[in-house]
Amino acid sequence: MNEKIFVSYNRHDSEFALKLADDLVNQGINIWIDQRNISPGFRWDQELEKALSSSEVVLVILSPFSVASENVLDEVSFAIDAQKRIIPIIAKQCNIPLRLKRFQYIEFNLNYSGGLSRLIAELKKDAPLPPPAPEPDDGKHDDLDIDKKKKSKILKYILVGVFLIIAILIIWLLTNNQGQPGTEIKPYQPEQINVACNASPNKIPAGGETELRVKVYAEQGNPLANANVRIEMGGGRFSMGPGTRKGIVKF
Repeated sequence: MNEKIFVSYNRHDSEFALKLADDLVNQGINIWIDQRNISPGFRWDQELEKALSSSEVVLVILSPFSVASENVLDEVSFAIDAQKRIIPIIAKQCNIPLRLKRFQYIEFNLNYSGGLSRLIAELKKDAPLPPPAPEPDDGKHDDLDIDKKKKSKILKYILVGVFLIIAILIIWLLTNNQGQPGTEIKPYQPEQINVACNASPNKIPAGGETELRVKVYAEQGNPLANANVRIEMGGGRFSMGPGTRKGIVKF
């Protein structure tokens, strides 16, 4: 129990008070009592006041001596004003002070063991539950961890394999596309030309002249706009600039 419990008593009841304090400490209850908790050299009144202020519960040991003690009654008044939890303990038959009659008390004078059991139960019933015990290690958690690690490795291998397949496929596609025939423009070969003419050489009389229109084409049939043409037909010669031209040929 983590709550600090202050024991208020008269020195004539020291034997009973110390026995009760020891019995409660053996049950794991946090007890503060002056004869056990004030170290030599410390001021008694200051230490007592600090302990009373920081305690959540006050046990008041009642006897003919304590009910006549101003110190005990002062401690009771302080506890009431501070709204501490007060539990009167009847150590010996006596007249209970008026200010304590409203509090439920526990009788130790008739049966000490019975009173102690009831007090321990009262003090522990509001105590926080102990932490749960750790689960026994049966090896199942280790097996689960191993399975998770194996699955994680397998998943990594699968992902690496998928990436490798994708990379190989991309390289294969790039390699095969490089050798495919595309649209290729053949360079102009000046010696490979065709001539379209509007006159036939065998129809031109010797020593005569005729008007000749010539158009030069490359192999693919597109006009050679920038070609210079020289034509020889029989004994006549005809020179032309780029594109379609017309001129006089003499034979």
